[in-house]
Amino acid sequence: MTNFEGKELQENRYKAVFFDAGGTLIYAPLEQTFVDVCAKHGVDLDIERVCEAYKVFVREDTSFFKKNRDLASQDPVKFWNQCNKQMLEYLGVEGDTESIARRITNVFPTSATIQWRSYSDVSQSLAELKGMGLVLGVISNFDPFLKDILARLDLAQHFNLIITSSEVGILKPDPGIFRLALGRVGLNAEDSIYVGDAYYPDIVGATSAGLTPVLIDRDHNSGEVDCMKIFGLDELVSVLSSNRQRDSH
Repeated sequence: MTNFEGKELQENRYKAVFFDAGGTLIYAPLEQTFVDVCAKHGVDLDIERVCEAYKVFVREDTSFFKKNRDLASQDPVKFWNQCNKQMLEYLGVEGDTESIARRITNVFPTSATIQWRSYSDVSQSLAELKGMGLVLGVISNFDPFLKDILARLDLAQHFNLIITSSEVGILKPDPGIFRLALGRVGLNAEDSIYVGDAYYPDIVGATSAGLTPVLIDRDHNSGEVDCMKIFGLDELVSVLSSNRQRDSH
């Protein structure tokens, strides 16, 4: 039984599915890395408080991200220095927060220090979607090392296209990054689905570009939304597979 909620995919008309990366396909213990870096510099933090700070500042639905999205696109190092500094101050850290923030920022681009993992449903779901003849792609507000991460996790092979904001200089929810991806694979927006976990960059962005948006709510905490919602990629596979089977009869 599927947990698929909201609007349904009515027609067997889709030729492509695009995905966000972090929180949709892959995840990492970013908060713990933050704690560990601070500990090396004599600052002991509670992991639960750091998780709270991440929800306030780092999630792309936050006011901090929305206010600084141009900076995040144009100068990501400066953006993360500011973000990490404000998180440290939010957490009550005193002293040279600017220096500690820079050290935190310097750690994160070295992907070898962060153990990115794929969600358990990702590899099989991508293989099944690919088996349906769908074009698959990634459109993500991410640093340049995303392609290496996906390759290391044996996921890159599934994708016809991987585009990051750092590569093209455009951040979701700007419809330009979606249109650029569509142009590269030669498809129209109405033929495409976009799956992401954050409402503002993913759902608003995909909608503004004309793609069919699907919110993936892995933590079951999104509440009511005005778009399709799933709790795992296997649900999307089930729905698209059922549509194809129904339309073939």
